[in-house]
Amino acid sequence: MNTTHVKMPKDDLRWLLNRVGRYWPWQLASVALLSLSSLASFADPLAIKWLIDSAIPRRNLFGLVVAAGLIFVAYSLRGILDSWGAIVNFNANQKMLMDLRLDVLRHMSSLSADYHERTPPGAKFYIVHDLINELGNLCYNIIPYIVRAIVLTTWILIGMIILSVPLSLLIAPLVPVFFLAIRSFHDRLQSASNSVQSHAGTAASFLQEHLSSLIQVQLLAAEHFRLKRAFHFFANCIRAERRRNNTELGYGVTVSLVVAAGIAAVLGYGGFQVASGALSLGSLMAFYSYLTRLFDSVYFAADANSRYQRFGPTVHQIRSVLDLNPSVMDSPGSVTLNPSSVDGSIQVRDVCFGYGDRRILHSLRLEIQPRTRVALVGSSGTGKSTLAKLIARLHDVNSGSILIDNNDVRGIRLSSMRQIVCYVPQKAALFDGSIEENVVFGAANVESDILQKVGKVSHLASVVEKCHLGWQEPIGPSGGLLSGGERQRIAIARAIVRRPKILIFDEATSEIDAPTERSILELLVSYLPESTFIFISHRLSALTWVDKIIVLEEGQIVDSGKHAELYVCCGLYSRLYDLSLRSSTQESSLG
Repeated sequence: MNTTHVKMPKDDLRWLLNRVGRYWPWQLASVALLSLSSLASFADPLAIKWLIDSAIPRRNLFGLVVAAGLIFVAYSLRGILDSWGAIVNFNANQKMLMDLRLDVLRHMSSLSADYHERTPPGAKFYIVHDLINELGNLCYNIIPYIVRAIVLTTWILIGMIILSVPLSLLIAPLVPVFFLAIRSFHDRLQSASNSVQSHAGTAASFLQEHLSSLIQVQLLAAEHFRLKRAFHFFANCIRAERRRNNTELGYGVTVSLVVAAGIAAVLGYGGFQVASGALSLGSLMAFYSYLTRLFDSVYFAADANSRYQRFGPTVHQIRSVLDLNPSVMDSPGSVTLNPSSVDGSIQVRDVCFGYGDRRILHSLRLEIQPRTRVALVGSSGTGKSTLAKLIARLHDVNSGSILIDNNDVRGIRLSSMRQIVCYVPQKAALFDGSIEENVVFGAANVESDILQKVGKVSHLASVVEKCHLGWQEPIGPSGGLLSGGERQRIAIARAIVRRPKILIFDEATSEIDAPTERSILELLVSYLPESTFIFISHRLSALTWVDKIIVLEEGQIVDSGKHAELYVCCGLYSRLYDLSLRSSTQESSLG
């Protein structure tokens, strides 16, 4: 587990202050209220001094009432002003959290497929939810109160000096001792905070994966194994939390010893001064009252320093996402194409692509005419899905180029590309809502007659007819209330309702029976005659009717043509087709 020490760089601190500074009216109001509360804290020790030195010795009843009233007013004002300041600060903090969470979510939504493919959903959730909540708690408990502590400490020091210069000088040496204690614990506190966040992020990723796969875990009777894994991750989190807690407790004890030394010194020497007549009892009690409040500020400073160590890794992780640039983005001078004027021709020119050091496609050349139906076939891992994703511009090529209507896809605005090209994967994402909500997702103003036509083309209408609520039938989280084939029909309907000029089906019918698959594909072509289709399917028997079949092997095109000629001339294709035919026959007999 990575527990690398991460300090709070100046640019991270500037970023944080900039985020907080956006809400300066609320912060200013909170600081003003808390500063006035600090002023109230300056008054009551002086009232205590007057009570002890004047009112009580003279048995002045009126003076007793006035002193008691002043103390009551000072404490009441302090409580009221503190409460108002806390309310204003809380509201500003919640506004900051909401805006930051939306900014992070918006930026994550703009990042390219490679980020989402390598980052578990649990890790992304941890950043958007848990880390931002932690940052909010840290900001709420520290930033406005720093000014309050500075103001309060200033007033207290003034009062202490007025009451007794010797006693003030007595506690002065404790200040460097206090800061030495802070310095000695700095690295340990920050290292412990880094470790907590690292383990918490890993545990969150595991937990999200586990909860979304519980049915499969049960089917494999792997509950015990997964619980052992969970115990391992949770135990690491607990150990890291315990280490941080023990470090913070040790830090608190050290600071308490410094405070105890100061109080003992003041009471001891102050008592001697009272006994010798150099200091009044009221002045000593007032000085002691100021001293306890000064050490309240010291305690706050100690706690603030402890919490500050958590800022570094928290801000660093949030900024690490916000600082990411999409690997696929609009280039300067990119153009917007009118979908209605796009023919749908595709040219693949000497394309090379790989994931890291693993090369997938090698100098691949291909041309697809507009309004044609093309199938990509080949063994697993030959680059079919990779090529499809490159055409849809989920990734950018390492070298070479892909053109749509003679326009390099890297020069077409992404918003325009998403209107022109629609990529349907094997496991498309569905959302917790109704069938209709999922079909029209991302499309505007879909009329009822269009919905009915799309339902017939995708064979979704037969599913809707069986539902008690029809199109309004809820499908559950991720479509969990539907079968795999029904989920794929919704994904197909959602794609064709947009009427894209280029439609790519990457095993999008793999969980639909062979006769229905063939019917859907043929209906698709009839419904969208002006579109270019690219099909990837393990059932080659469903693709014999297409205009062109392209055979890939080890990231290169080894042959292309129609089914009849390829079956005779291409040994690889004939083997794949025969294997597919046997698999389809076995499926039919089992069904």
